[in-house]
Amino acid sequence: MLVLIAGVTGNLGSRMIDSFISRGHQVRGLGRNPSKLPSELRQKLENFVEVSSSVDVTGLEKACHGVDAVVCAYQGHPELVVEVHAPIGEVWALLSAFGSPKLWMPDCILTTVEGFGIGSTRTIAFGANPNIMIRETLDSVDVSKYSVRLHVDRDDLPGVDSYATFFLKQISRHETEMKWIGESSIPDEEGRANLRVWLERTYSGFESCLNKLLAQ
Repeated sequence: MLVLIAGVTGNLGSRMIDSFISRGHQVRGLGRNPSKLPSELRQKLENFVEVSSSVDVTGLEKACHGVDAVVCAYQGHPELVVEVHAPIGEVWALLSAFGSPKLWMPDCILTTVEGFGIGSTRTIAFGANPNIMIRETLDSVDVSKYSVRLHVDRDDLPGVDSYATFFLKQISRHETEMKWIGESSIPDEEGRANLRVWLERTYSGFESCLNKLLAQ
């Protein structure tokens, strides 16, 4: 049996490799960075499929081709879903404006932008932690899916690889669902839990701010 381990470079995923091999199975790995897996474990894999994120559809399809079973070792990502009382085009007009966070992000006190288009970077700060600068680089935009993906670099988390992805979905003519998914390379459970709490506090007012702005 060929088993795919999604998130194979993490603590849980890497421990599964020998467990499946000892039972006579082949193991294929899926992850963002193969160098995070010790070389002695990488050599045991049938293949390692490198993806940009856990929502990289092309990479996931490639990884799943021909496998008999899939085991997900990813930790759950912080996620926020809100409903906006406005047409999807109006919400997209705001979300896709790269320099707009100060207009709709709760407690955002600073927004600056360097560059234009893919690769441009915006710096934002919040009133609760005004000395912590958060730099978000525009990684990709999928107009057909009303989606924006950002690479996030924070002063208080040096060396941590993080991403934020926004998706919009039309519920009705005047109702739009916005989903935000966060990803981070923080290795320990406590660090991820602390980040989740910070994100929930920071973005808890998304829905009311967006609805108030778009109702004007």
